[in-house]
This record gives sequence, structure tokens and C-alpha cells, in this order.
Amino acid sequence: MSIYTTPPARPYVIIGLIGARNGLFGSPRTRAVAMAKKVGADALILLGSDRFVTGTTGNWSGTQQQQTLGNSSYGTFGGTASSQVHYSVSGYYAAIQWSRAAPPQSNSNGTAGNGASDRVERALPAQAGSP
Repeated sequence: MSIYTTPPARPYVIIGLIGARNGLFGSPRTRAVAMAKKVGADALILLGSDRFVTGTTGNWSGTQQQQTLGNSSYGTFGGTASSQVHYSVSGYYAAIQWSRAAPPQSNSNGTAGNGASDRVERALPAQAGSP
């Protein structure tokens, strides 16, 4: 499935918005494509993405040698430490279908007769409780 980072040139209808996060098995992109296929989308438009720190892990290993002579102690110390930052990535997409309608006809001044865009049709579902 195609994923666009800018609006495609051919007419389309937005059929839904998808927010997807990475997980144990899959990136936001693969999860978004799977969701888009379930709703019958032809393509996706990437709207944005975020990355959040979800945790860190660390490891330390070392050695210490100590020797006591009388009232004094002498020693050596050596070790290594490492840490890793873990991220959660989210992607935000518009699921689109290619428009089956003919594009609006231009009038004499080169613009669409109804003032609408000749490239984008938006049909977002009404929210519950809205008139």
C-alpha cells in the first residue's frame, strides 16, 4: 500500500484517521497499513509522528582488588558501564480512497465553478451528538 508524505495529485476521499504505535511485533507503519486494509483504504497519507522515551536499561561490571598492609589498604578498581534508552514511536495517518467521481469542471478563469479544490474531497464521519 502506498504511503504519501504530501497530498497525492489524484482526487481522493478521507475515510478515516489512524493512530498507530510500535509494539513487540510491528512498526507504526505496518500496523497502520493493516488497519487501513481492514477499512478498505487505497492508500495512506502520513500526517505526523512522535517519539517518546519509555525507559532505560543499564549494565555495570567491574573488579576490585584490595590489599592490606598493617594499618593501610591499597587497591585497584576497574569496570565498565553501559545504558540504553528505549522509545515508543507513534504515527498518524489519513486513510484514503481514490475518488470515483469526475473532477469538477473549470470555468473560464481556470478555477472550479463551486470554489472547491479540484484535488481533495473530504468526507469525515460526523461525531456522535452533532447536528
